[in-house]
Amino acid sequence: MLDINYDKIYIIRDSVRTREVHGEFVIFSMISWSGKIEDEIFILNETGKFIWEQMDGKKRIKDIIKNLSLEFDCSDEETKVEIKNDVTDFVRKLLKREIIIESQE
Repeated sequence: MLDINYDKIYIIRDSVRTREVHGEFVIFSMISWSGKIEDEIFILNETGKFIWEQMDGKKRIKDIIKNLSLEFDCSDEETKVEIKNDVTDFVRKLLKREIIIESQE
């Protein structure tokens, strides 16, 4: 399992493109697995799109979690934990597929 550092900033790789297709937010990624290049496509829900748009190369993961909590007006602790888990899972999936990388700044 990939460890997420909530104080780090993650950035979207240059090889990744996004489009709105028939009202859905789609990520297109060219990846290399064992020297073989493949295309991957991901369709994001509203929450995924919000998290994605927050990954602007300036915000730390903990800032994105806070912003998502504010966006959905979450004040109770249980919901905040769910939001943190959702963001963590999403970031792990993107890291595993090399769609995002840790910023060196």
